Amino acid sequence: MFKEIFEVSTTPVAVLPRQSERMAALDLTRIIAMLMMIQGHAIYELTIPSQISIYHFPYSAWEFLRGLTAPIFLVVSGAVQVFANKRQDDGSLPGNTIKRRLKLAFMLIFVGYLLVFPADKVIHLLVIEGSVWQPAMQVNILQLIGASLLISLSLFRFTKNTKSLGLISLTLALLFTAITPIIHIVPWFNILPEGIAAYFSLAHGSIFTIFPFTGFVLFGIALGCFLKTLSPEQRNLYLLKYSYILGFVLIIFGLLVFGYINSLNIHFVDLLKANPGMTLIRLGSVMVILSLSTFLFLKTKRFSKYYSILGKRALFIYTVHLIILYGVPWFHSIAFSYHQSLPFYLSVLFAFFLQLVSLGAAYFYETSVRKNPTARAYYHYALASFVALLLFV
Repeated sequence: MFKEIFEVSTTPVAVLPRQSERMAALDLTRIIAMLMMIQGHAIYELTIPSQISIYHFPYSAWEFLRGLTAPIFLVVSGAVQVFANKRQDDGSLPGNTIKRRLKLAFMLIFVGYLLVFPADKVIHLLVIEGSVWQPAMQVNILQLIGASLLISLSLFRFTKNTKSLGLISLTLALLFTAITPIIHIVPWFNILPEGIAAYFSLAHGSIFTIFPFTGFVLFGIALGCFLKTLSPEQRNLYLLKYSYILGFVLIIFGLLVFGYINSLNIHFVDLLKANPGMTLIRLGSVMVILSLSTFLFLKTKRFSKYYSILGKRALFIYTVHLIILYGVPWFHSIAFSYHQSLPFYLSVLFAFFLQLVSLGAAYFYETSVRKNPTARAYYHYALASFVALLLFV
């Protein structure tokens, strides 16, 4: 049932370095994004609010970096897709690749909703109040990634080569960014059902909407298409030498756009998500971070095998940290028991612990199924059975 999230490559570890040499810098960037997200969630959820003032340095910088974690992950995920979705001789995607991507997309959406399941059992859905459905329909990062995968997969199927994919993705990314303010002033909940409108509007509590966040995936696909035109040796060089320059250009342009949109005094639910200037600022910051992470990768290439293992398990790491920190609808966890009630230093210590446990769980899973391939099936069946028990018994 959960095979697509926890599925591992059957390629022996010894073979990984050559493949990961080309994209291990992106894997490292994805790990960094996961570590940033884990510490951001833990510190925000557990720390006494009076000890963190996001309007004063250094907490203002920390808050800005928190806003970069999803864009980093989405851009890198888009770029990685270009290398992962290998085309056939006629330019089409193999049927098994399409099936695998569809299963992953729908499974991510399913897990995203499962983590906020609004009742104890499935049968209770028949009697719960309508107001309970609204928070259950909110769109978070897993649902957003699933929806973005469906959109990007359609682009891969529509195009036949890397050049056309890159051009169309970049065009759509710019379009998504430009029309985001228009999308965010439309009263979607008066037009569409709750579950669909939540993908377009922040009004009912969604955190990640298709506009602008799928745009980051499309920007990533365009970046991946460009990198694929380069030789493996040139890819890291480009990210190291030129990515930060493009990043600073985008940041400067984004500041100008942000100021102009802000001067219009449009009453958005969330200005930082609806203003295309902030999208460009965040995209530029991602490009700068890509340069920095590539520099770090080149200094630590001997660990590239581990970057590949953990980078590919990023969604596993994300899900594990959510369960440990927030729990699931049937079992509360530390964020419920100690919500914004711990001193800052304890929150930092717990965030570090949560990072170690989440990364360790991913590494243990990966290595255990490589040593014993049948263990993977046991993990999947055990997890699916446990979820079924919670939902139906």
